[in-house]
Amino acid sequence: MVIRAFKILSKIIFSLVALAAILLFSIYIWLASGSKSIPFAAKYVSNQATKLVPNAKFNIKELKAGLNKKDYSIYFDINNLNITLSNYDPLILTNTKIKFHPAGLIPFTKQPLVNLELSLDKINFAPLKGGNRELTKDIPVNLIDDFILKNKKKLKRFNFILLNTSFTFIKNNNPITFKVEKASFSPVKSGNTLLLRAKVQAKINKENITINSLFNTSSKKEIVISGVVKGISYKSLNELGFGTKILNNADIKLDLNFKVITTKFNTFDQLNFNINSTKGLINPNQDFTAPIILDNLTILGKCLNGCSTIEFERLKILFQGNQILISGKFTDNILSINASTGKINLEQILKLWPRTLSPKSYTWLSEYLKAAEIKGVSAHLHFNLEDLASGKVLNDDSLYVTFPIENAALQYPKNSPLISNINGIIDIYPNKIDIKIKNGKILSSELKDFDININDLVGKNTILDIKGKLIGSIQDSIDLAYIYSEKQNSEFKNLQGNIISELEISIPLTVEENKNFNLNVASQISDLKTEVFNKYPISNGTLKLNLKDNILLINGTANFVENIPLTINHEEFLSPEDTNKYISKTMVELALTKDFINKQGHSIGNIIASNNKIPANLVITKDLNRETGAEIEINLKNNSLNISKIGVKKGIGDPGFLKLKLDNVNGEYKIKDYKLSIPNLTSEGTIETDQNLNIASVNSNKTIVKGSSFGFTYKNSIKSDYLLLRGNEVNLSTLDFSKLSETSNTKRDKPFIFESKIRRLVLKKGIIINSPAFNAKCNQSSCNFFNFNGSLGNNETIEASLNYPTLNIQTSNAGKIIAAFGISPNIEHGSLKLTGTYSQKDNLTGSLNITNFNLKNAPIFTKLLSISSLTTASGIINMMQGKGVSFDKLSCPFTFKAGVITINNCVQKGPVLTIVTEGTIDLNKKYIDISGTLVPANIINSIVDNIPLIGSTISGGKNSGIIGTKFALKGSLEGEGPSPSVNPLSILTPGFLRNIF
Repeated sequence: MVIRAFKILSKIIFSLVALAAILLFSIYIWLASGSKSIPFAAKYVSNQATKLVPNAKFNIKELKAGLNKKDYSIYFDINNLNITLSNYDPLILTNTKIKFHPAGLIPFTKQPLVNLELSLDKINFAPLKGGNRELTKDIPVNLIDDFILKNKKKLKRFNFILLNTSFTFIKNNNPITFKVEKASFSPVKSGNTLLLRAKVQAKINKENITINSLFNTSSKKEIVISGVVKGISYKSLNELGFGTKILNNADIKLDLNFKVITTKFNTFDQLNFNINSTKGLINPNQDFTAPIILDNLTILGKCLNGCSTIEFERLKILFQGNQILISGKFTDNILSINASTGKINLEQILKLWPRTLSPKSYTWLSEYLKAAEIKGVSAHLHFNLEDLASGKVLNDDSLYVTFPIENAALQYPKNSPLISNINGIIDIYPNKIDIKIKNGKILSSELKDFDININDLVGKNTILDIKGKLIGSIQDSIDLAYIYSEKQNSEFKNLQGNIISELEISIPLTVEENKNFNLNVASQISDLKTEVFNKYPISNGTLKLNLKDNILLINGTANFVENIPLTINHEEFLSPEDTNKYISKTMVELALTKDFINKQGHSIGNIIASNNKIPANLVITKDLNRETGAEIEINLKNNSLNISKIGVKKGIGDPGFLKLKLDNVNGEYKIKDYKLSIPNLTSEGTIETDQNLNIASVNSNKTIVKGSSFGFTYKNSIKSDYLLLRGNEVNLSTLDFSKLSETSNTKRDKPFIFESKIRRLVLKKGIIINSPAFNAKCNQSSCNFFNFNGSLGNNETIEASLNYPTLNIQTSNAGKIIAAFGISPNIEHGSLKLTGTYSQKDNLTGSLNITNFNLKNAPIFTKLLSISSLTTASGIINMMQGKGVSFDKLSCPFTFKAGVITINNCVQKGPVLTIVTEGTIDLNKKYIDISGTLVPANIINSIVDNIPLIGSTISGGKNSGIIGTKFALKGSLEGEGPSPSVNPLSILTPGFLRNIF
């Protein structure tokens, strides 16, 4: 039964084959004589093609059939094939050839059954009835889509050739011409899978490309297309919409390997691609000012949903030995990528940085980052390409570039100092740049953990924020504040010392004047030395700087020299037009001590009697005329003073101050004016000092000491010290200038010259010396030369001179001078002459002579007379209390040594009384010890003296007298004075017997 059925089936197949062979043979015979026009076939083929391809209508004007005698294939020539498509202008194919080869009917043969060859000049997809549309959206490829997917089983023996055909379409409003020189499509069987091979040689805008691909049509749901595109340029990809304007001037040839998985031919679900280029050149354009040569370019990625989403799994660029890796995604016109590099230099980064991509960031890097060693760059981009093309400002989350830097150099702003040796990280955003400096160097100082932030790069309020630690020179810290505020530092120069500062600076960079400049600095300082006080270090201090609204404030505390607390407050108007007070003012407060002043070698310390703190305030002011001055005020209230050279003392709690005004001369401060005020002493005038503030000269027009008002000039030169007193009147009853020449030093290495131009000297008891003239030259505590003269009135004068070793003093009114100098108020009139010779310092031998003087109202002498029991004592006392006891002459030899006066045989003779004395007066101890004889009735005694031999024997010698009283005077010169005593028996005993008692 089966065999019979098989025989019947075999007969049927054989009959059909025989029928086909007869039919084919008949066609061959019919066409052997030449090609034939077949009108009915043209209509039939048109109808079948219309049924085969939806949304299309075919109209064949003429169809001819012929026989190819070379391979015995049958061909059909179709002329003027008119295809009408929905929403598109008609297409006219001028010539179409369909080749039918009978061998294709034989099973397992590779011979195609049908070959289709199209020839037309141009297919224009641009002019659409419905308006311009993109190639990737809705174009006639629906034709091929439906034709392949719905008829793929019929294509097993189908060859399709397209020759010399140009396709023109619009992309991004630009016409693009795709000219196919030859395209062949043929079925290829791989195992059980039927593949459709496509080979295309074409041009895109005159650029040759080659495409080889395979269409996998085995699936009922999708088509898989894989292939290679050889030699396509980036420019062509860009024109096709797969590039970016940033590289529109690139000269790069690419080889593209692709694999497409799609359910529709006019779009695809996924496109995997691998792009390679061995050499490439990006020519200069608006993004790149210099050509960029790429050594290698590799892109591995995929397109999804008709390339509405493109993913870059890996994009690798080799550029000047550096590798750049990029991964990312492009969807809905949003590009989001991550990029990284290996070690790269700054120049290479700038070459690869597109100008239109955050141009402000590029400008900042190129202008201000001077050099850098960069281990690698990491970048993240996320932005809309349309925003980039339109120049729209990107958000900060649209771009982020970061890279570590080593040995970098940064100068920002341009007029600021260079920051070098930078190690840190730079973070770049479209609208800001953050720099984290681990360490670096600026001026001569180090930076540690420093943050530099530039905000609002593209706006009108660009601000530079700086925050971090500065370690090094205190001068650097001050200078930076002025430099970043674009102001001149004229106040704080030549500072030496170390500092650790925490800086916070905010600088507006887009305004003409930095009105909103803000600065805060908190510092720890040590070993500070300034130009003015360069020998006084300041240590263990704090310093705070604040700059806001163009006002600079500096506040600080420190230890001055030996742990003396110091505070400083500085205020400066950086825009002088903002103030009507002053440009700058600096206040320094500290508390000095006597020990500190003495250690500095200033003699003023010798007058300070207590060791309490001495508050001192220094104020430095620059006025609106930019002239700088300073004032120092020292509060003396809590200290006691003893100015022994002029006899002025001040107790604790008494008011007192010293004010000094200083001038800034060529950057150095020198004392100009002073004012001193304490009880019994006020003085004001000018001072000149050297660079160490040692006094060079003092000039006072107004000095009041214990009621005396005068002026003086003091000069301290290398050769000598000079003092000139001048004025109307000086009251020496309250003053003592005798110690002015004394010095605290053990040895004076230069002379002291004293000169006086006072109109009147007021002495004790109101005694006045008119027109006194005085000059002296002293060494150590003694003078080796002086000259003095003056008028006492009524033609009375005084003269004194010392021309070492000779001393001479004389006056025509001894009483006035002796009273004036506080020796005794009990002498009247008389002429005085003192002569002496110095044998060595404080060792004087001389003689005092006074003639024609009276002794009046002498309490101690009166007491002495009252106890002497002289018969004439009462009469002498009455005379003393009246007109006084007159004396004709005083002759007193003396020696002066170490503050002790020794007198010997000092004789004071008068008509009533003769006094003979000897002994010592200790001026150091204020003690007197003298003895002597009172001899009344000089007339009687003088007669006895004239008797030869007897007179001398009785009286006891020359000047002893016959009747006399021996006395002694001992005791203190202060208080109630010394106490007198007499020998009561001496009144009855002749002179030669007195010595027994």
